[in-house]
Amino acid sequence: MATIGKLTKQPDGSYKGSISTLTIKGRDITMRPIDPDQLKERGPLFRVYAGFGEVGPVFEETARDTGLIYLKAKLDDPSFAAPVYVSIFKNKEKPDTDLDLVWSRPKPQE
Repeated sequence: MATIGKLTKQPDGSYKGSISTLTIKGRDITMRPIDPDQLKERGPLFRVYAGFGEVGPVFEETARDTGLIYLKAKLDDPSFAAPVYVSIFKNKEKPDTDLDLVWSRPKPQE
């Protein structure tokens, strides 16, 4: 697992930052909260945008082994060779304002 991006909380409740991998260089992204009137049980809490286009929804997850609650997203775009799976955690140095995007490869289906 590797940290591939950082987001900083904005006054309107969204998060702005960037994502970088070997093929994606410093792409600006915004994570916007879903309108509270449109939230659904087990639905996304946020949507991630790159420019004007949506690149993926963000869901709340609970780690089975630790009970830790975190965010998880599957980001996809026609320019990507494959979807990018990220877990989103509070930044250890600035937990009130910053989030870290941590890349993970999906586990193969058994």
